[in-house]
Amino acid sequence: MTSPRVRTNSVADAWKGFLEELSSKSSSLGDVLTRRGFLERLTEGEAVVKLKGLSEQDRELMSSPRNQRVCSKAFSAALGRQINVIIEDAAAQKPGKDDPFTSRVVEMYEGRLEE
Repeated sequence: MTSPRVRTNSVADAWKGFLEELSSKSSSLGDVLTRRGFLERLTEGEAVVKLKGLSEQDRELMSSPRNQRVCSKAFSAALGRQINVIIEDAAAQKPGKDDPFTSRVVEMYEGRLEE
């Protein structure tokens, strides 16, 4: 692995470094993620990127397994460690009890969801 592009622990710097690295490898992917994406979560080995307001063309581009691997390689290069990128389309999220985030919050606080 080459020297990391990002040299701080800042999530904002990690996102910026990733976008720079990605844009240098694929301008079309970099453009879509710059316009429509945001880093929802970053852990030691995983980055969850959420996309909003995608056109059908953008959705097709981002759903390609090859392009998802390109994103993982770019994030890994930016941070200098192996990162698996998970791309989520906000339009595909299920509200309420079927939403993974809502389920985690209910479980974490030992609550229940009323609809």
